[in-house]
Amino acid sequence: MDRMSELWRDVGGPGTAPGVSVRAVKARVNAALDADPGERKVYMKQKLRLALAAAAAVAALTGSALAASEHWDMLSAFFNGDTSPAQGYVNHTTYSVSDKNYTFTVESSVSDESVLYVVATVKALNEESKTALFDPWFQQMGTFEFYIPAWDQHREDLKKQGEKTSRVTAYGGFGGGPMELESEDTRKFRLTANLFGEPDCVELWLGQMGREHSMTIPITPAPTYTLELGATGEAVSFGQALPGTLTIRKLYLSPFTLRLEITEHSGGDLRPNLLFRMADGSVRTQSQLMEFRASWITREVADEKDRDYVQMYHFYEIQPLEDIASVIVFDMEYPLDGSAPFPVEHDPALDPFTVRKMEPLTDGSGYPVPVRELTERLGGVCHWEPSTGDVTCTYRDVSIILHPGVDTATVNGTPVTMWGAPAVQDGSLAASWGVFRDAWSLDGFVTYTLGEEVPIPGEDGATEILTHYHDWYIIP
Repeated sequence: MDRMSELWRDVGGPGTAPGVSVRAVKARVNAALDADPGERKVYMKQKLRLALAAAAAVAALTGSALAASEHWDMLSAFFNGDTSPAQGYVNHTTYSVSDKNYTFTVESSVSDESVLYVVATVKALNEESKTALFDPWFQQMGTFEFYIPAWDQHREDLKKQGEKTSRVTAYGGFGGGPMELESEDTRKFRLTANLFGEPDCVELWLGQMGREHSMTIPITPAPTYTLELGATGEAVSFGQALPGTLTIRKLYLSPFTLRLEITEHSGGDLRPNLLFRMADGSVRTQSQLMEFRASWITREVADEKDRDYVQMYHFYEIQPLEDIASVIVFDMEYPLDGSAPFPVEHDPALDPFTVRKMEPLTDGSGYPVPVRELTERLGGVCHWEPSTGDVTCTYRDVSIILHPGVDTATVNGTPVTMWGAPAVQDGSLAASWGVFRDAWSLDGFVTYTLGEEVPIPGEDGATEILTHYHDWYIIP
């Protein structure tokens, strides 16, 4: 295997390696690093930077020109791993509008019935707009705007469904972030828009240019599988982990996202714990496959407790529908081949659990987790080596080696920078949550309750509600 093919494989490029393209490799790396603004994938930064440096060196030696299409890896701006199964759904048509200040271009797009993904560029046409484009506050509320004509009809349809409806909403958050500095006057962005009402097109514009310079982007959704569930069970409210009851009316599954239509009967911001039976017979948790993206109310009845919600989840990697055999909800398994659902034995090893929060490792940092307690509650193995002081934690065939006072862990042989060095507290090693979350594909949060209302020092008449933090709630 030649060096470029090795580099291509290391950064997860689909198929065979194209000709060397420094800009394309940089886009791939920046997209991966920007995939989540928090701690997620922190431990991948060094590996990706090495791949970028090596690719740039090869390009400098060979003098190769840009050989790959600008669209070759559009999906890698949003998904990890192999994106080739969904490349056929990408719309490579270019749409562009200009005024006296900017040229706004959609380079490529792809969608399912729930989310539109867009890679776009903004080019400044004068010095004033260039200054604005590269201002740190350029992308904020109103920078990118979109409108879905189908929303209007959807609102009317919802209103007709019940005279008691007090609030009807259709939510369409437009998020994302910059991908790379392509030139001195152009920036590239990855954008996502929540879809609603099965639209056949989306109107998109740059806020600084105004809606009169909008583009109409057609929606041709990737295949989506719909499950009519009507399944009722217990869930917890995210953040407080308080129990509540909800009904999952429908589930929509595409290679990109999972969408739930839910009715909450008690509690708020309730999230069910889903499991997936893969085609090879293995069971994977929602923490392993996807992350929560957004939720919004679609119907709220004034004199009843029930509220209808939509919840959106984003897969970390492209999920071909043939790779998922069934979805397990409230101990009932729902096959995707249309056959009848059936009960399954409850697996307590996949249930969420709590571990105690430890004291912050640095000033202003969050609460770490107790290393041994977390590992053993998951069913993993934690080993302390007295001769070196190293602590090795193994779960899901991934080993994490920690050393007190050292902020670099080793994850299956790869150095990982953590947010703070592990430290011994009351006889137990405490370490940053992020390295466990990413290496072992977990989800979790520190639970809280709201306390008393107290005055804010130095602000006459102003008050705040104290927040009391408790245990970690871990979702395997």
